[in-house]
Amino acid sequence: MEYQFNRKIAQSDGRGGWKLRVWHRKGKGKICDRYIVKCGCCDNNVEIYFDDESLEINGVNANLNEWRAILLPLLGSEAPR
Repeated sequence: MEYQFNRKIAQSDGRGGWKLRVWHRKGKGKICDRYIVKCGCCDNNVEIYFDDESLEINGVNANLNEWRAILLPLLGSEAPR
């Protein structure tokens, strides 16, 4: 079963916050696939474009290993070896 992303505003996450709202768009031509992640309580958002080798998050493009070095420690995970 595929995970269903939330798209409704102001949905409680059960911990005193809001569930993120997420949309996925397939790439077309030279444009990569992307996720749009919106705040649960307002219209602030982050656009994440991705392919097999890199991520672009809100206009900042780097290879996957660079993003892993930054994001995995923040999420409490270690980078794969």
